Amino acid sequence: MKKLVVALMALCAVALSFNSCESGPKADEATKPVAGHTYRCTDSVKLGYFQVTFHTNYECTIEVKQDKDSDPVSRRLYVWDMSGTLVEIRYADNAAVGGIPMGGVMFLTGEYNAATKRVTLKMADDPKQVYPCDFVK
Repeated sequence: MKKLVVALMALCAVALSFNSCESGPKADEATKPVAGHTYRCTDSVKLGYFQVTFHTNYECTIEVKQDKDSDPVSRRLYVWDMSGTLVEIRYADNAAVGGIPMGGVMFLTGEYNAATKRVTLKMADDPKQVYPCDFVK
């Protein structure tokens, strides 16, 4: 009986070793050209910026620098997706703002222009706020 338990435990360990190292979905750069790249939107009035990095695992980092004298603040509470030229950035499932769960709520929408390598983003809750963002890397 002990040998059976040990054999089952060994079998479970082998099965878990094959399944536990999956890295999740990866964005195809041919169909989602923003994948793996960073775009910067500059505020010419305050001389600050916000910068969006579209990671290939569909996570999104947004770095904000309020003005020329402030230090940049970076957050990775976002996920992104792209359909055709349309880009969406949503709060990640575990994101909360001020203690309020925000998972899945739209944050920014936009469009990618392949000719200029620019992304034009809009605030989801105020589409009048438009941010042209230039390719950085």
